[in-house]
Amino acid sequence: MSENPIVEVKNLQKFFPITSNSIFARVKGENKAVNGISFAIERGETLGLVGESGCGKSTAGRTILKLYEPTGGEIYFNGENISGYSSRRMKPLRTKMQIIFQDPYSSLNPRHSVGEIIGAAFTIHGIDSVASSKRDIKGSVQELMERVGLNPEHYNRYPHEFSGGQRQRIGIARALALRPEFIVCDEPVSALDVSIQAQVINLLDDLKGDFGLSYLFIAHDLSVVQHISDRVAVMYLGKIVEIAPTEEIYQRPHHPYTKALLSAIPIPDPVLESAREQIVLTGDLPSPANPPTGCVFNTRCWKAQARCFIEEPALQMVDQSEVACHYPE
Repeated sequence: MSENPIVEVKNLQKFFPITSNSIFARVKGENKAVNGISFAIERGETLGLVGESGCGKSTAGRTILKLYEPTGGEIYFNGENISGYSSRRMKPLRTKMQIIFQDPYSSLNPRHSVGEIIGAAFTIHGIDSVASSKRDIKGSVQELMERVGLNPEHYNRYPHEFSGGQRQRIGIARALALRPEFIVCDEPVSALDVSIQAQVINLLDDLKGDFGLSYLFIAHDLSVVQHISDRVAVMYLGKIVEIAPTEEIYQRPHHPYTKALLSAIPIPDPVLESAREQIVLTGDLPSPANPPTGCVFNTRCWKAQARCFIEEPALQMVDQSEVACHYPE
């Protein structure tokens, strides 16, 4: 790791209050969506953040961007601690930090044309140097549309006139409009057909080099992040359980949960598929409002021993991986 990563989080927490349905709306507890995670993202790096639905991946990404206020911990962007920044103080940083949302249908305003959706960023942030007039804005938007694989002549069309893959390209163009340095890709291909997923991932990879971007690429499928990520972090019930270079985590997973996730990826060879070890996790995913004591994975882990139910494991180096496990593979 360098001494100056573009993004760094230390013991980041985001808890949501659980309230009763009475008119007094009393707080009954907290949903510990993100419960003390730490990692850094280097300049020009793509960090894949994976885990099953409900583990806190998207909440972590949005908290890093201060779309959610953190409950605890620290967030650093370009070495600057932005944890306590107000919305007003964050506005100048919005040009450098952007997000691509998961759903290309609900993330676009159906009443605005593509030109208005992408061009709004220039108006809201007053980027006069990029686009000083409506004519310049249109030219900048059309240039972005062409770069992400859309027809610039469709500038005046509305979202319902595009396919799902094209709508996601609109979202990508919108995120690129202000020439950011860091983008959170919040499951950007999970709502798309498999045939379109590869095209969007290849596009994001090309844009990363052309625009000098750094990504936090969130997904629930380990096979999706394999080709775009430099490193992969595996998340379970609000915790990072393993983080390692991509090749290391796919070839030599050390945490039992990572191994279980990888075993669920189908292999397009019937001989290899039938011969390999299949790991089926037993039991239900615990509630983030009441996570287990000790290791968060102990209720579903086949290697759990007495220590795992008492002592929470810290991330430790095993080969090239950081693993939160008392008995790593």
